[in-house]
Amino acid sequence: MFTAKTFESVEQRNTRLSSCSKSTTNSDLQGKVRLTLDFIKKCLDVSVNPICLTSFGKDSLVMLHLILRVKKIPVIYFREPFFQSKFEHPQKVSQLWDLDVY
Repeated sequence: MFTAKTFESVEQRNTRLSSCSKSTTNSDLQGKVRLTLDFIKKCLDVSVNPICLTSFGKDSLVMLHLILRVKKIPVIYFREPFFQSKFEHPQKVSQLWDLDVY
């Protein structure tokens, strides 16, 4: 069984912090994306049944897009009974990206 300690060991070997202090150029951005994809791959490799909780906001969609570049996993989206019109965007993205949303 994998625990938070497993993820802590993956995080300790992560080198993202050293690349964040530079001014961002296209090559720096590509390097950050590569490091992030490597980190996501390591996390998914040690996960038994990975799943992604998302709000379908801009930050969540970037995270989900990067995760889906590594492996297609199910998605959890919490729908409140209020403001039904705000669910149009998650529905469209779910259909476009062929997501399994629960």
